[in-house]
Amino acid sequence: MFAAFASVCLVSLLVRARAKPFWHDEIYTILHAGLPTFGTMWRAGVDGFDLSPPLNTWLTRAVHAVVGVGHVSTRVPPMLGYMTMTVVVFSLLKSRANTVTALSGALLPCFTAAYRYSYEARGYGLMVGLFAVALYAWSQAARDRNRAFHVAVLAATLAGSVWNHYYGVLVFVPIAVGEGVRSLQRRRIDVGILGAFFAAALAIVPIYPLAAAARTQSESFWSRASMADVGTTYQFVFAPLVERDVAYVAIAVGAIAFFARASKSDRRLARGVPLYEFTAGLVALLIPVLGVALGVVLTGVFVPRYAISAVLAPSLVVPLIVWQRHTRGGVAELLLCGFLLFAFARSMGPSLLSRPVFVDPYLSKPLLQSAVTTGAGVISSSSLQFLQLWYYTPNSLKGRIRYLADVENAKRFMASDTIDRGYLALHRWTTVPIEPYESFVAGHREFRVHEAGSGWLLRKLDEIGASKTDLGRGPGERLLLVQLPGEPPNR
Repeated sequence: MFAAFASVCLVSLLVRARAKPFWHDEIYTILHAGLPTFGTMWRAGVDGFDLSPPLNTWLTRAVHAVVGVGHVSTRVPPMLGYMTMTVVVFSLLKSRANTVTALSGALLPCFTAAYRYSYEARGYGLMVGLFAVALYAWSQAARDRNRAFHVAVLAATLAGSVWNHYYGVLVFVPIAVGEGVRSLQRRRIDVGILGAFFAAALAIVPIYPLAAAARTQSESFWSRASMADVGTTYQFVFAPLVERDVAYVAIAVGAIAFFARASKSDRRLARGVPLYEFTAGLVALLIPVLGVALGVVLTGVFVPRYAISAVLAPSLVVPLIVWQRHTRGGVAELLLCGFLLFAFARSMGPSLLSRPVFVDPYLSKPLLQSAVTTGAGVISSSSLQFLQLWYYTPNSLKGRIRYLADVENAKRFMASDTIDRGYLALHRWTTVPIEPYESFVAGHREFRVHEAGSGWLLRKLDEIGASKTDLGRGPGERLLLVQLPGEPPNR
């Protein structure tokens, strides 16, 4: 049963990955992984090349060394992380309940943000996979099953979670709280598991220079942390699970679980999950709250996807609660699993029967194509969209679409300089055609600007009195001829 589900799930990920263009952050992963050596990658990271720690990028580099860059191959690490998570959830639930319950748990993440981010070349798919393996290793070590091995795996995955993403530190909390409950129950501390925590903490010390470099950009980061982000984060991570159809089924399953319990004589199995494991699952549900609090108190920044590891909580806890109710004939378990299978088939079916088509971002912008093939090229005013448009521009023309970066102007007009700081780091470490704004306008009195999204450049040009003439408009793009005033503009 699981093999059938996993096969369909994996194929759906491959199909979607193949059809999805790389976007801004993913291209940073590709460029960072493409630097000459690991030492160069580290120095670039300290210089602010990428604000994430390096594990996912290192794994991407390893994949590229074997099969090269591609819409599927570049996304192998996150897809592998996501699929590992489903295997672990199934295994944990199968050993504690039954196959139907386990399959429900494996299906649930497909209706969270984790599924969408599992085919994005960043660290989020790996984040859920590492957390799942850490939970599994902890539970096995606590049950004295191949203990030395599982304690080592626990230490490695806890450390790996932070080497993959700084907010991976949140996964320490559910396991630590669960282990605290276990220690109280046993009335003694498990020295081996405590040692795994200390080993993991020591293992993350070397990435301090990278974290410090990322911390310097927190004041002007594009998404500042606020406690108001808690509700938004839960909605982002679990949105598909609170849709109307899911809510109706949840009510039905809950009613059956409450009213259709089996008689005492029919309860042949002892239905119990250790309190410490159940506690860890419930605390995992608080990861969005913990993440926002960490952002407010310490880092200053937070984005809802940083708490994506919380998807493991309902995947483990909800099926177990339904199973523990022990309804007659397992009707509640069957209803939950049946609905999830139906919803999974309805969601995945269209993409498998009629595969989504890849749309090249460059080819979808005819005005940009015209601009880079004629004249002296074009300046992109679109901060977030530039890197994607540049990446998909043919290699022979890549140098003809450029971006003008300026930290102070970005902060003044956009209230954030994150993108421009990143572009200036690209300028120092790669051949991406980024130019400092001041040096460019000092030597160019007339140039063309392509607009395909928000940015600060056009507002700056208005401020200095530049004239702008429309050369063309199209869906989602505009081409302008810009002429600067006679005297060099003052900042």
